Amino acid sequence: MYERLRSKSLSICFQGLVERVDQHLLNALVESESPTSILDKVFAEYSHELRRSGQIPAQFEEDVFEELRELTLEVIRKRTYGCLTIEAFKKKLP
Repeated sequence: MYERLRSKSLSICFQGLVERVDQHLLNALVESESPTSILDKVFAEYSHELRRSGQIPAQFEEDVFEELRELTLEVIRKRTYGCLTIEAFKKKLP
C-alpha cells in the first residue's frame, strides 16, 4: 500500500512539471528557439517551487535537482519529439 501511495504522490508531483513544460512551450516568445532552450526556465521555476514548499530535505537537494533537471529535459524531448523548433511544435498541435 505504501508503494501505491508513494507512486500516486510522485505522479501528482511530476504532473506539475509536465504542466509547466506545456505552458512554456505554448507561451514561448521566440518560436525559432529549440525546445530545449526552455529547460532552464522550467527547471528554475519548478525547483524554486519545490524549495519553497520544503518537500526536499536540504541534504538531498543537489541530487534531487540533478535528477529533476534530467527528467525535465526528458519531458521536453518527449513532448516535442520530431520538432526542431518551438514553431514546428506548435504547428504539429491539433
